[in-house]
Amino acid sequence: MLGISMGKTVRLDFGLLPAICLPGLHFEIETGSIAGVSMTRQSGRPQEHLSLVEARQIAIHGAGICCGNRSVTQSLEHLGVVQLDAINVVGRAHQLTLGARAPGITHKEIDVQLWGQGAPVAFEYMAHAASLLPIADWPLWSFRRRSTRSANLDWRPDNSLQKRLLKTVEENGPLSMRELRGNERAGQGWDWGPTKTAIEYLLWVGDLICVRREGWQRRFDMAERVVPPHHFTDDIEDQAAIAHLLTKAGAVLGVATADDLADYLRISKERVLAALPDTPLEAVLVEGWNETAWLTPDSPKETCPPVDAQFIGPFDNLIWYRPRLRRLFSVEHSLEAYKPAAKRKYGYYAMLLLVGSDFVARADMKIEAKALRLLSMHREGEREVAQGDLERALERLTRLAGLPSASVIDLRVSQ
Repeated sequence: MLGISMGKTVRLDFGLLPAICLPGLHFEIETGSIAGVSMTRQSGRPQEHLSLVEARQIAIHGAGICCGNRSVTQSLEHLGVVQLDAINVVGRAHQLTLGARAPGITHKEIDVQLWGQGAPVAFEYMAHAASLLPIADWPLWSFRRRSTRSANLDWRPDNSLQKRLLKTVEENGPLSMRELRGNERAGQGWDWGPTKTAIEYLLWVGDLICVRREGWQRRFDMAERVVPPHHFTDDIEDQAAIAHLLTKAGAVLGVATADDLADYLRISKERVLAALPDTPLEAVLVEGWNETAWLTPDSPKETCPPVDAQFIGPFDNLIWYRPRLRRLFSVEHSLEAYKPAAKRKYGYYAMLLLVGSDFVARADMKIEAKALRLLSMHREGEREVAQGDLERALERLTRLAGLPSASVIDLRVSQ
């Protein structure tokens, strides 16, 4: 028995989880009208023009790639959302993303800083897919918690099951999924049983929270017990929360279209356009872009220093939205891990190689026998790959993984 009915359409009052979540479960967004009050400026005709090169530099600077002196918590606070994923061939998604912004750190040290501290620094939530968010941002996602509660979900868990799970966690938490499931059969993938469905729902509405992982297993606790009292509030109104999150997303993206901003927060474009007047983001034109872009006031006023060569994970915030990646860098990229091996063009877990303000190649790698193995590499068009750049990028990944050496096996360089 599935805990969720597939092939259904769920109509939401507000952008809950558009374009993510469950196969066969489609979310439609009802935007309606919003009485927004402009707190900072009135948006108007774009006054500034950016070249594509300038836009790239602003985007890289905003993403924190060229400011690699932040701690893990500082990087998390800046990004606002760091995507999680279970694949672990070079490192997990969050480790690669945060490691790209904190050189010299290791996977293990990242996890200790996230989950090994006394006070919680992050919580997990369906923001941009399954993600880590700064604990201080708990109030800002109240709009999604309210939307989940009010949505007409045909998979809403039985109230008695919700109450039983909450009572169990309150009395014995934090607890793992296995401990809460008991003798119930564990589903595979999206085959959620009743307990997992209920737990995920209770996370989305904010009754339960996950701020710790042990051996990659989530530990669930009562939100009111874990979130610091000064952050444990849902008082912020939807429009104010969205405006604040858009301001943060705009700072990370540097320069972005409304579509880019919508994808970052997984809300509707209409909701973005309604909230933009309440942000400090300024309308600009970017060379080659057909749509107005929005520039953060935090964008660098001078040319950024060149970015040292490094590989960017497939779940990195800089390359989340593939249309933006194509528009900014003229690069097509997709994760091929879920494709049959015969249909993969670049490999199971290909990572893009960033040098300066350009992606020059992509490589498929894996950690095996305590070594980082480069399996194949493809150049991007006519771009050149300097041996020194490749070696520095591999060395950086090796240090991040806490490995003693990097090796090359079956290397094929092609276009």
